Amino acid sequence: MLLDEILPRWHHRERHSVAGTVPLAAAREVTLAEVPLVRLLFRLRGIPVRPTVLESVLALGFHVAAESDDELVVEYSPAWGRFAMNLHAEPGRLSTETRVLLGSRRARLAFLPYWAVVRPFSGLIRRLWLRAALRRARLG
Repeated sequence: MLLDEILPRWHHRERHSVAGTVPLAAAREVTLAEVPLVRLLFRLRGIPVRPTVLESVLALGFHVAAESDDELVVEYSPAWGRFAMNLHAEPGRLSTETRVLLGSRRARLAFLPYWAVVRPFSGLIRRLWLRAALRRARLG
């Protein structure tokens, strides 16, 4: 998996998936119009709203770190750590995994309250994104 090459170690990890055959392109193309709650959460958080969920994530400062026919990995590296997230399409399942590696003990301690607040909403965004990709794939 490309994510293992980009960020093999982490302090925090969260995974989500949906069952079904979903090409990676379906996940890449999910628009914010398809997931209005995600659009609202992005606006509330001050995240730039772009046409697709992926474009909005990239507008935050993430960049595409690696890509293959079945996996896309985006990464963000602030001075105090690294974030990486993938979308992975495999037969019968589309998944996403987010990993966070923090650069120091101080960063790890400072990150905990942030993660406690952000994690549920971040997970919700990814679950809604996966479900929208599944709907998009089924509509063909």
